[in-house]
Amino acid sequence: MPNKKVEFIRFNTIKEYINDILQMRSSDSAVKKSLSEFDFAIEAVLKEAGELAKEDKRNTVMDQDIISAIEKHLGKRHLTWQETAEEIIRQNPADLGKISKAIKDYIEEDQERRSMAGENITINQVKGLEDRLKKIENYIKAVEGLTPGSDRTSPIIKASKKEGNTEK
Repeated sequence: MPNKKVEFIRFNTIKEYINDILQMRSSDSAVKKSLSEFDFAIEAVLKEAGELAKEDKRNTVMDQDIISAIEKHLGKRHLTWQETAEEIIRQNPADLGKISKAIKDYIEEDQERRSMAGENITINQVKGLEDRLKKIENYIKAVEGLTPGSDRTSPIIKASKKEGNTEK
C-alpha cells in the first residue's frame, strides 16, 4: 500500500459542494488540484499522528496526536473566548491551579506595567478580571471534589463523621 495513491475525498464530493453549497461552477482541473492538495495534507497529518503515537509507545492514534499533527501541518486555529474557556475547564485540578496563578500573575504584571507607563486602569476593569478569576477558582474547588480519574461528572459523596453509635 505504500506505493498506492490514497484518495481520502472523492471528486464528486468536492464538485457537489461547490455546485450546491457555494452555488458556483468549477473546472475539473480545479477540483482535481484541490483533491490532490487535500489528500496530501490529510496523509501528512495522519502519518505525523502515527509517528507521535509510536513515539509514546502506543499502537493507537489518539486525539492529542491528531491535534498536534494538524497544528504542525495546517497551523493553529484561534479559539473564541468561549472555546478557550471550555478548553481550560477540561484541564485537571492541578493544571487549573497553575492557570489561575498565571492569570493572577498576568493581572499583577499588567497593572504594574500600566502604572509605570502612566496608564490608568479603571477599577471596573480590575474588578471584572478579579470576578473572572474568582469563577475559575470556584470551578477548581468544585473539580477537586470530583472522583479522580472519572469523567468529572460524578461528585464524591463525603459522609459526615458521627461520634459513636447514637442508636441503642
